[in-house]
Parts: sequence; structure tokens; C-alpha cells
Amino acid sequence: MDQAEVVALARARPWADQDWAAPILDSFPDVLARTVDRWDLAIERAHLDGVGLPVLEVRRGGSPAAVKFDDAGTDLTQQVRVMTAANGRGYCRVLDHAEDIGSALLERLGPSLARTVPDGVAQVEVLVDLLESAWELPLAVAQDEQLGEKASQLLAIVETEVADAGGCGRIPAPSPTRPPWPASWSPPR
Repeated sequence: MDQAEVVALARARPWADQDWAAPILDSFPDVLARTVDRWDLAIERAHLDGVGLPVLEVRRGGSPAAVKFDDAGTDLTQQVRVMTAANGRGYCRVLDHAEDIGSALLERLGPSLARTVPDGVAQVEVLVDLLESAWELPLAVAQDEQLGEKASQLLAIVETEVADAGGCGRIPAPSPTRPPWPASWSPPR
């Protein structure tokens, strides 16, 4: 499959005539060419099962792979970060990421879910099983934060809310006659 065919498929997407799509589609031929050149790819097939730009089945040398592009509504860098941390658990593996281009070279897993499991309910069951595994990601996925930083951020939110409410609004002051916890709960002894 040549690059012109992939570009034509992208320009035929149902959203292609929307104003927000113009910059994506105008830059796509260059993004595609740079992606193919960077990894010396041969395009085998374009998948249009998703809602964005085509996902490509490619070969790099003799090895199968897939390419995903950054497009409207996609934070490819975040997706790559999560997939890298997952290291194949519930997600495909990341082979390389060209953040400067807006593309990622991914492990090719096989046919799409829609092609292998046509029933929508059965697809959800497959996804639930995958997500159960994927949501067990290591802590390395989380942004680096200093201990206590989250508490400081939450305190700043509370202080802002109190200040915005003039000190008399939405956040009640502690009461000397009632404990600061629900009546149904007992503090540990």
C-alpha cells in the first residue's frame, strides 16, 4: 500500500470536512512520510476501525509492527507512557515513539477486536478482561510527585474554596459539639 492511498483514506474519514480537521489532514502527508522514513517502513494495510487517523499495519525490516498517529482528541504521548509502563500487560508494547513527528511504532498484535469478535457484548467482555490486567500498572506510570505534594495541592484547593466563599460558605467550620467524622464511624482506638 502506498502513502497516497493512506492519505486518501484519511481524507475520506467522516469528520474530514470539519474545520478542526483541516490542520490534521493538511499535515498528515508529511507526518506519514517522515514516519515511514524514520523507521524504514513498508505499509501493508490501513485500519479504519477507530475514529481517528488510520492505524497502519507495517513491516520494519522483516518484522511486523503497527503505527498509531497523534490526532485530534488523542494524547499519544500519554498513551505511549502508559503502554511503556504496562510492558505488554493489557496493551501492546511500544517499539519506538517519534514525539517530534506525532507517531508511535507499536507491537502488532493481530486483527482488530471488531474483526475477531463481531458481537458488541462479547467485545466488552474481552475489553474488561484486558483492562483488569492493564489497570494493575506499576507505580512508575504515575507522574513523579514528592510525598505530601498531593496533600498540599488538596489543601490549596480547600483554602481557595474557603476564601472564595468569604469564609462563610460551602465548607462548614468544625463544630465543638460534634465529632469531625460521621456518626456511623468510630475512630480507631
